[in-house]
Amino acid sequence: MSQVGLRYGETTLRKYLFGDEFAEMVVCHLLSKNFIGQVSERGWADQATVGRYVAGIRTWARTPDALWITGVLQTVGWRD
Repeated sequence: MSQVGLRYGETTLRKYLFGDEFAEMVVCHLLSKNFIGQVSERGWADQATVGRYVAGIRTWARTPDALWITGVLQTVGWRD
């Protein structure tokens, strides 16, 4: 931050914990025509590959210890 003229800073980390409901939301996103179309056009994955991801996520979500953790790191800086 000193390279851009900021003298002080503070960083925070927020974490979000989700279970099987979040997994199903991810599955819905993966199965959307828009998502499959974009990843196919870019050559990242075909529909069969996305189907394997969906099956894996659903299998994982059925386990009693399934937990999805997402972190968001934020830094704020100021001069004086």
